[in-house]
Amino acid sequence: MSHGRDRTYRRFTPHLAALIAERAFSPGERGTSLGNIVEFIARPNEKHPVRRNFTTLFSAQGINETLKLDLPPCQNCQTPRNAEKQKFCQNCGSKLVDELIYNRIMAMEINGVPGLTEFLIGKMESANIKTVGALRALQDPGTELRKIHSIAQARSDRILTKVEDYVDEMMS
Repeated sequence: MSHGRDRTYRRFTPHLAALIAERAFSPGERGTSLGNIVEFIARPNEKHPVRRNFTTLFSAQGINETLKLDLPPCQNCQTPRNAEKQKFCQNCGSKLVDELIYNRIMAMEINGVPGLTEFLIGKMESANIKTVGALRALQDPGTELRKIHSIAQARSDRILTKVEDYVDEMMS
């Protein structure tokens, strides 16, 4: 067996009589229901999702042309920026947060966020979340935080609220 594009699969077809004898189609029931067996055998095959990565989604040229730094919108009117080097909002004219300030805020260590306990900071650092940017870069920060032992919905919400409030305060 190999992995990659030229992957080979070995297909096995189980003998249905052995599965029926073991009651594989009617778990937890005393008897065997012919209706359950027919329903189970007739169901459609399960399709597995395609796993994507950067190289299959974008070409090297496409990555350079289409991907760009997503800077925060205007703090005053929430209008997105037209260009990375833009200093003032094209809608309301207020001064925009500088890219360097944004990068500095994202590079700040998580232990500098006020309101987070030593316990929460230790748990996040053990999960390799050491900076504000590392937490905000997660695709679903709440779910990733809940994967850490001793952090459930309420604690993950509290962490995200404290970090977002801190970032908002630093950018204003």
